[in-house]
Amino acid sequence: MRVGKHLETANAEGEFERELVFERARSFYAANGYQERESAGESRLVFERGEEGSGWWTSDQSELHARAEVSALDDRVEFLCRVDTSGQHMLEGDLAFWRGELEAARAFIIGDEEEPEDMRLLERKRAKTTSSKTMRTTFSYGVMVFMFVFMLVFLLERIGISILF
Repeated sequence: MRVGKHLETANAEGEFERELVFERARSFYAANGYQERESAGESRLVFERGEEGSGWWTSDQSELHARAEVSALDDRVEFLCRVDTSGQHMLEGDLAFWRGELEAARAFIIGDEEEPEDMRLLERKRAKTTSSKTMRTTFSYGVMVFMFVFMLVFLLERIGISILF
């Protein structure tokens, strides 16, 4: 289990109009449930979503605490996302969500996409499917253990070894 932080970064090379970048960044991150936070300087925006420590009770990556930053520099736009992964066992599917969200943000903000995509919808579906599979597996193993213990007690009783009161 990896406990701590996960970091994703991306860049878009070229000259972009700062105000347009910031307008599109606000639009994308609002559509994905982020709240804008105070930024350190006029060339960077900061967004946050989720609660710290939520990884201990959810497998939905979009509910984890995440901090996204968009920096509009003279010759490029930089994208950074830090995620609190405390309590998570990060698998490839989990990491793919963060890569996909950052790539979707980059594509929309620099103008490759017309509409911001809400990445939370697919993640909720994936998390629900994963949770259902885990519950089914846990239930199946529980039934098998119960049957094994029952048969063991039954056989021990039949051969005369009483383990019950």
